[in-house]
Formats: sequence, structure tokens, C-alpha cells
Amino acid sequence: MSIHSKSENSDEILLLEAIYKTRQTKLKQGFAISAYHNMEEIYVKIDSLLAQPLRSVKQEKMKEYLDYFESKCAKSKTMTTETKMYIPGGVQHNLAFYNQFL
Repeated sequence: MSIHSKSENSDEILLLEAIYKTRQTKLKQGFAISAYHNMEEIYVKIDSLLAQPLRSVKQEKMKEYLDYFESKCAKSKTMTTETKMYIPGGVQHNLAFYNQFL
């Protein structure tokens, strides 16, 4: 046992107590999951949606969406274009399948 171990252990205990109190406070404030969703109900809703026919987006509305991205997300388009030089598709996650800039 070193000379500092008792003091170091006390500091660790104080730190752990502070972390515990912070977590308890966050739980009371609603910053953590306080209730879980009914997954069976959610899966029933998902199955119901998947059973419906596909709906397409009207061309006028699609143009409106794309115009929005062109005008409001110019910096993102520039960054995506540049990252395509280094990463196939410009991103490394499943959002690569959603082409916001046709």
C-alpha cells in the first residue's frame, strides 16, 4: 500500500459518488430513458405500413425538395462533392443510399 493510496481511493470514491448523483439528477429531469416503448405494438404498426402499396413522390414536389437542398444546403453539397474524392459516395454510412443532390 502506497502513501497516496488512501487519498487516491477517497478521491475515486468522491468522483464515483458525484457521477452517481449526476446520473440520478438526469434521470429525475428526464434525460434518460424512463419508460420503454411497447415493441410488439411498434412492430404491428410497421407491418401495417409495409403491407400498404408504395407511394411515389409527385415530380413537382420532388423538384421542390431538390430545390430546397440546392438553395439551403450548398455547403453540404460542396463537402459531399469533395469527400467523394476520398470516400466512395462521399459518406461511410447508410445515408449514402439517400441521394439529396441528384
